[in-house]
Amino acid sequence: MALTTPDVNIPRNGRTKRQKRRASAPPPPGPKKRPSRKKADPEPPSKPKKRPAAPKKAAPSRAARGRSTTVTGGAQWLNPLPPVPTHERPGWQVFSWVPGDSGQLGMGADVLAVNLAKPRRNAYTEKLAESALGGGVWTCGMNDNAELGRTSVTITQGDITTEVDEATSLPFHVPVPITTLDGDHGFSPSVRNHFRSVPFVTRSGLQFSSVAAGDNHVLLLTTTGERHLIKDTLPERVILGSRSRKAVVVGTGTDHSFAVDEDGNTWGWGLNGHGQTGTGLGSERNEDRVVATPLRVHGMSKAELSGATVVQIAGGTQHTLFLTSVGRVYGCGNYEDGQIGFGDEAGELAKRYPGKCIPEPVRTPFPEEDDPVIAVACGTHNSIAVTRGGAMYAWGRDTTGQIGAGEGGADVRTPTAVVRRTGGSCSAKAASCGGQHWLALLQKKICRGRILVPPEDVRADDA
Repeated sequence: MALTTPDVNIPRNGRTKRQKRRASAPPPPGPKKRPSRKKADPEPPSKPKKRPAAPKKAAPSRAARGRSTTVTGGAQWLNPLPPVPTHERPGWQVFSWVPGDSGQLGMGADVLAVNLAKPRRNAYTEKLAESALGGGVWTCGMNDNAELGRTSVTITQGDITTEVDEATSLPFHVPVPITTLDGDHGFSPSVRNHFRSVPFVTRSGLQFSSVAAGDNHVLLLTTTGERHLIKDTLPERVILGSRSRKAVVVGTGTDHSFAVDEDGNTWGWGLNGHGQTGTGLGSERNEDRVVATPLRVHGMSKAELSGATVVQIAGGTQHTLFLTSVGRVYGCGNYEDGQIGFGDEAGELAKRYPGKCIPEPVRTPFPEEDDPVIAVACGTHNSIAVTRGGAMYAWGRDTTGQIGAGEGGADVRTPTAVVRRTGGSCSAKAASCGGQHWLALLQKKICRGRILVPPEDVRADDA
């Protein structure tokens, strides 16, 4: 922005009124003369003092050189805090699919008895976005175990019984904001179900950069690279081989957990009955096999990935997906329902792993290898991925239309397009899977300056 000076009215003679007054005033008296003093002999110039040499900084590790850090209050963070979401135009729209009988889709009472076999735009959340001020967390669905973060009550009107939010009286099948998110939150050992958040008992000054939740456990990653596992409602530090090793990524499945250290090594632990930790099965197959302490995941180190590193890990009940920094996806665990995405039409995988499980990660092929994957998510027995070009693929168990391809019934064994990279009216931005429902954020495409309006239901043919 160019700097401008204030407007001043200059008369024709070139002087302002203030300058005229100064010109007519008598000249100010001159400075008084001071008595002369004998100048002392000048002292010889002193040698400049040498500044102490600054201490040499330790060279960062190879993994840390390529990793962004945040400096706040003089402290350097290995893992920055999550940034504030940016607002894009056109705005992202929420699409949901599969059964909504428990209100988990947040689309109102109209879809409670409907099985959505392909993504449908959630018009209800769009109305909320227009009226809501600022950010926040909104939840919907059943609240039997306080999973919504707010208190629900049951009311009866005639023969109809409905669960509603205690504060707003809104029903369970529409989103309601959580109003108690203020400060650090956790669990209390004296209460079974926490309908409202309670403070965490942690070390003073500890900050968390990301959280990953399994079926009955939670992983917390600090800004300094420490991993904490919530055990008996209190976070405890997880050691990756040695106490000096720091983590940059954490992820979970239903009963298994993962971390990536700053040197690019991937670690896994937890239930491993189907090889879902990627650490191997050993000589004997055991459904209850447990990896008690973190072990290296086979093939998922920086050296084994030719310089790439694992940037995201998602897990289902018995399988896991690993996403690398170059957009490739690897999977391990149970592949009986196609959740790994490896079709194995020739039967080579079945010959190598006859137990219908893969104990070490194998690469999942995609139809367009030139379009790298940027995000993955796992349902209980299925998977989903979003690419840089805006495509969205799904695969795995499809008994109730979880894949979103509009069919349902037969398992989908390879990544199948739900939203295509080219053509159509939408591009995919993000996706998430629950136990019985899937959500995606789609953005309208712009063609020659005109925003394309997507249909109410989206499928690969028109998306």
